[in-house]
Amino acid sequence: MRTMPLLALVLLASGGPAAALAEDRLPADWEQTVAGAIPEPDRTRKVVAAGRQLDAKWQESSAAIKAADAKLRRVFLGHESSTADLAVSVSVFRDARRKALMSAVDSLFQLKALVSKKEWKAIWPEGFFALGRQQQQIAEKVHDALPTAVADQARQKQALDVAAALVKTSKVNISVRDRARARLEKSLADYGTTRDEFIESVNDLEATQTKRDDVLIDGANQLQKILTPDEWRALMVRVTAAAP
Repeated sequence: MRTMPLLALVLLASGGPAAALAEDRLPADWEQTVAGAIPEPDRTRKVVAAGRQLDAKWQESSAAIKAADAKLRRVFLGHESSTADLAVSVSVFRDARRKALMSAVDSLFQLKALVSKKEWKAIWPEGFFALGRQQQQIAEKVHDALPTAVADQARQKQALDVAAALVKTSKVNISVRDRARARLEKSLADYGTTRDEFIESVNDLEATQTKRDDVLIDGANQLQKILTPDEWRALMVRVTAAAP
């Protein structure tokens, strides 16, 4: 059975939380920012410690995602990966994507208990709770790369038609996902967000992301039926800029 290297691209470029918690975390002068917002030295120390713990959780989540990402690449870019390997890797990747935010929830609410709403707003750097943004969409990259990967004009047209439909569908799903992501960012930043509301926002984003994954996977399956193994490898090289 032919393997599906494009599925790796689908998931790795899909732009959910796993694509990335922001890597620019608490600045060096954050302790001074906290001290300026909180009058009591003892509470300042507690808030700083809790904030550093939260920051460490964000970093830990990011590292776990990168590890899952690397494992997925190894499986999908290997030509002998089995269907079972593929299914396990997708499951691991999606699980890591969800846990990326859920792992920080306890630290987040422990810190909220130490500060007022006004203090909460004052202590965070701008964009601290922002999720990563992707650049060019994977469907667009595939569409753009197809003409140079497929020489046969008839099959090239078939593949381009599939890719064009995929681009159109992906844009709709991206719009839905971006609204869910904005909601999650808001729930992270808002002082009044409850634990249940936070979990609901995570579930909402993951549901939209999984739906988009499935749409792209279906498109990959359609393209796989059109392209030869050599064309798949050529397409993979052009989209990932990495040798198969």
